[in-house]
Amino acid sequence: MLFLLIGPSGVGKTTILRHLHAKYGWKPVPTFTTRPPRPNEPDRVFVSNAQFEKLNEDDQLYTTKFHFEHWYGEDRNAIAEATAGAEDNWYLDIAFAQIKNFDLPFTLKVIVLPENAVQLQAQLEHCGRSDRALEAHRELVQCEQCLETFAKQTDYLIVRNLPGGAEVAADNIRGWKSSRA
Repeated sequence: MLFLLIGPSGVGKTTILRHLHAKYGWKPVPTFTTRPPRPNEPDRVFVSNAQFEKLNEDDQLYTTKFHFEHWYGEDRNAIAEATAGAEDNWYLDIAFAQIKNFDLPFTLKVIVLPENAVQLQAQLEHCGRSDRALEAHRELVQCEQCLETFAKQTDYLIVRNLPGGAEVAADNIRGWKSSRA
């Protein structure tokens, strides 16, 4: 099963994913990127622009996107394994605009939102990523405009990541998965 965590930059998706991995053993889908590493990112593979281009030419990437001046792409083989119906749980953090690329079997989508825009701004500042505030606010508006549609679909879960609540959010995601078994 593949779980897609979708939400604005800085909302806490990576922190939730770390809890799913540490507490429940869920596997990350490796994401290749040309951006510099940040601390504690075991699911990222940092490559040069030339290496990324070669991966893409060799059809090893599921999708590619240029985001905040860097390239990103997901490992095609890991996506195939995650959506093959095996018992393992996999996770991936994607941008809201990428949802349409992931209409795959054995895939559930988790929309992660902050309590409000002020919380999102504070989290971005805390992480030293204030430069992303405008784009993150646009992503938040997009997500919130679609909430009514998401709430009616059975393959979506909406999670509010309250301050200090990433572990609770991870537990809610796991509980949702268990209730679907």
